[in-house]
Amino acid sequence: MHAAIVGVPFDPLRSRMRFLEVLPPAGRRVLVGSTLAKARQHLAVIDADCDAKRAGDNRAKYHVARGAQLMMQTRVAWLEELEADLPGISAPRTTPEAPRRATAEEKPEGADDAHLASVRGEDPNSGSARPAKHRDDSR
Repeated sequence: MHAAIVGVPFDPLRSRMRFLEVLPPAGRRVLVGSTLAKARQHLAVIDADCDAKRAGDNRAKYHVARGAQLMMQTRVAWLEELEADLPGISAPRTTPEAPRRATAEEKPEGADDAHLASVRGEDPNSGSARPAKHRDDSR
């Protein structure tokens, strides 16, 4: 099987938690607490389904349900760990870092400063980190 199938799958919950630090501490507690409560409710449903399938005669269906159960148990454990660590999650820096220019050794062959600036979303003519103005061809 392809690595994308057996590897770590896309996870909308994990993706949302990447931005947890932008919330104030009270908002973090509410978000993680409510998410954990919903995850526990969902796990109870999955547990019942897995028990029913274990009692059935289709072992393949049981193992699919068991996989879901184990994944959900892990998700609940991860959310519990996240909830316990909320005091350790700090707000992001309020001042963004200045964009760093690539050194000559880091530049891809044939790339010039204007090209690299446009790739970074900067206006290549201004020398500043302002977003480049792009023409909207969608109309």
